[in-house]
Amino acid sequence: MLMVLLTYLSADEMASIHEQFGRLARIVPALDIGSFPWVVPGIVIATLGLIVAVYFGRSLPTGLPPKLLAAGVVYGAGALGVEIITGFVKNAYPDSFMIYQVLQTGLQILEEGLEMIACVMVIAALLWVFERDDDRLPRLAKHLGQ
Repeated sequence: MLMVLLTYLSADEMASIHEQFGRLARIVPALDIGSFPWVVPGIVIATLGLIVAVYFGRSLPTGLPPKLLAAGVVYGAGALGVEIITGFVKNAYPDSFMIYQVLQTGLQILEEGLEMIACVMVIAALLWVFERDDDRLPRLAKHLGQ
């Protein structure tokens, strides 16, 4: 499940799939909160993803789910939190060179930075599992080879 989620997030990063969710806000104007149009549908989808992740996370090794949840919160803070702020700023000052070129660039750096920190947190959490169980990696390699 984690592999599916991470694959989708990677594809979305390159193809901006989430931007298509903005069509819902154009159909249902109440979904437009003044930021980017995809934000409210994105929050709903992220919440559903969190529920699914918590459900499947129960079967993960003890100690791993909180680490992955922390990474998810950091990722969400960048992917949704900073994007919400960026959308509000961009809509409030659409013709401002200073806002568009300087502040938006800074916010984009913050967003991408939080997302990359979250990726490192996931990698560290998975390495932590393998460190705790030296035999897990060879068993996984054997299982994948079959």
